Amino acid sequence: MIHFPVTIQKYLRIVVNTVILLTLAPGQVHSTVADGIVRAVLFASPTCAHCTYVKEEVLPPLIARYGSRLQIATVNTTTRSGYELFLSACMKHGLMSLSVPLLIVGKSAVVGSDDIPQKFPGLIEKHIAAGGVDWPVIPGLSTMIDANPAFAQKAEPAVQEPPAAIPGQPVEPSPPASASLPEPPPAAPAAQPAMAETTVPEAPELAPSRAEVIHPASDTLQAAPSGMIDLTGDEPELGILDRIKRDLYGNGLAIVVLIAMVMTILYSPAVLKKTMIQKHRAIRPHYDWLIPLLALAGLGVAAYLSHVEVNQVEAVCGPVGDCNTVNQSEYAKLFGILPVGVLGLAGFLAIISAWALRRWGPGKLAYRAAVGILGMTAFGTLFSIYLTFLEPFVIGATCLWCLSSAVIMTTLFILALKPGCHAWCELKRL
Repeated sequence: MIHFPVTIQKYLRIVVNTVILLTLAPGQVHSTVADGIVRAVLFASPTCAHCTYVKEEVLPPLIARYGSRLQIATVNTTTRSGYELFLSACMKHGLMSLSVPLLIVGKSAVVGSDDIPQKFPGLIEKHIAAGGVDWPVIPGLSTMIDANPAFAQKAEPAVQEPPAAIPGQPVEPSPPASASLPEPPPAAPAAQPAMAETTVPEAPELAPSRAEVIHPASDTLQAAPSGMIDLTGDEPELGILDRIKRDLYGNGLAIVVLIAMVMTILYSPAVLKKTMIQKHRAIRPHYDWLIPLLALAGLGVAAYLSHVEVNQVEAVCGPVGDCNTVNQSEYAKLFGILPVGVLGLAGFLAIISAWALRRWGPGKLAYRAAVGILGMTAFGTLFSIYLTFLEPFVIGATCLWCLSSAVIMTTLFILALKPGCHAWCELKRL
């Protein structure tokens, strides 16, 4: 074992402590002393109607009421840093749904546009009574707060520059550093020899330079602004690959379903061509009983999605996917007016009605109903392809309810393909 002299050991101890401090400095955590201020973090998406409601309707009255005692940092989850912080917050609080809006204050996490208005005011009162609460402990939050320009930094002490020299006048030397110490009383003036009187040209007045203005230095951190502070700012949104990685399993499943639907549509012309030359033409498929069962299942899914979209409530999601992000996005309504779930509800109802007419209707009406089923399921499949494409590549989240509806519609299209083609040929012959 090597033994160093005592002096060298002291120097080594100082070097090790310095390295540890420099290593821990970037990841420092804000003090838990909030000085009577309640600080919270809101995770929201710009395409989420529930998030917009919370930011524009719920929080402004609370900010107006509590003023400087309430600070809310908002985080855009569609940006890279915002989504990483959102994942950290969900893991910290054991949240598996990954739903927004999510508001975290202290050790409490409140999710949804229903719970936030109900629970947040009570949490504010509770923490104010306890002397305030600092920013929640979320890995990466402290770094984002320190880097945000909305939060004041330590003021730099101003340095006074010497005044500009004036031609014809001597420049007074700057006072020494010890000029603030009391000076000894001045000695009696000594007699000086008489000097010849000279005139010095008067210099024009100079405007005081900006360096001459001295601002009081402050070594204390100024108070952060009250109200809502955007931590992500103008940070660009996630790219396509980043959106897919947000929910790799759910978005991967959506891509598989999307490929299967596209292949079905691309292969359908060959099936139609082969069907038209067949001599035996039946307008009922072999598994005719599957059509009403599948349509009823699709009707139930569409009814639930309609309830979620019309009433703006949170959907019950499974272990894969993020239904609420999809249903709260701008793509959940056709032309910004008609909820997609309501459109699916009407479509499945129409398919069930057409199936009943095809099965028990007379003559041409049955043929037209069979063609109608083919047309509706073809349109439904194409529209489902569009919606399924949006989920992984644009929204960055997948809804299992929506995928179920897409799979049901595509299966109905496959079942209706040959009978619809046969019915079309029979109508042309009649």
